[in-house]
Amino acid sequence: MEYRDGIKIYDPNKTSKNILFSRIMHNSEEISIQLPKNKIILNKEKNRSHLILPDDKLTLINNLDDSIIEITSENSEKWFNKKLNVSECKSIYKNNIKDNTLCCFFDETTVFYKSKKEIFNIEDIPDEIYGIALIKCDVIVFAKSYFYTRWVISQIKLKEIEETKELLFTEYSIIDLPEHEIDDIYIKKLEEITLF
Repeated sequence: MEYRDGIKIYDPNKTSKNILFSRIMHNSEEISIQLPKNKIILNKEKNRSHLILPDDKLTLINNLDDSIIEITSENSEKWFNKKLNVSECKSIYKNNIKDNTLCCFFDETTVFYKSKKEIFNIEDIPDEIYGIALIKCDVIVFAKSYFYTRWVISQIKLKEIEETKELLFTEYSIIDLPEHEIDDIYIKKLEEITLF
């Protein structure tokens, strides 16, 4: 998926600390990506996390970064009263990916859950977890000498670590699969069968 077409970066707003930020959308929607089950490392003191990206998601986010850099260059004079070419924008862009690991944020709106009924507070989960994360690109932050994309975790479905099991057969063994479970209708049909 190419992000260049359909990307809209809004004019920057200024915070009380003179930091500019811009909303970013793709085809009038927030940019959200679901990552496959993987290890997630949480830094609760800084509300940051590290997520390992598979190659396809890494490519997707890198393509988005390239579009952000190009759009920032095109709008630099309007936004910052200074024309910056793509190369200059690229040199001041802080990529939040290092060694296929995305550094992103979480906050009080991030939902950690196992099921609809099992929702956890951040304090109740370990610093290293496994799960399926839904992340969103919420804003682009423009500081004095650099800019970056701010990724936030919307939710994480917590998963158990799958351990590889070594199967050693010492005798004949059959496990019942869910479709092999016998219900009352099946038992009744079996009772009606006669061989003669």
